[in-house]
Amino acid sequence: MIGYREIAALRAKEEKERERIALAERKAKQPRFDKGQGVRCDEPSFTGLVGHVVEMREGKAVVSFGGPFTFNIASWLLQPDQLSDVPVLAA
Repeated sequence: MIGYREIAALRAKEEKERERIALAERKAKQPRFDKGQGVRCDEPSFTGLVGHVVEMREGKAVVSFGGPFTFNIASWLLQPDQLSDVPVLAA
């Protein structure tokens, strides 16, 4: 019988490889969002924030989180916000 400790390193390596593949697949998809569509970003700098797309530019979305600033965020980092089903046109 093989003990857990003997394969723990292999399991950790396998998990890292799964995460790498998932990230590559997300990047390859490059989703597009409509102007005014609600989006969220789970990256550490934007965790918990929900914004609206102001415009799309070459694989990046210009997103407003309700303040005076907009942010250029790679579209593969964004996900549609399930709670914002009514688009709001950003100024």
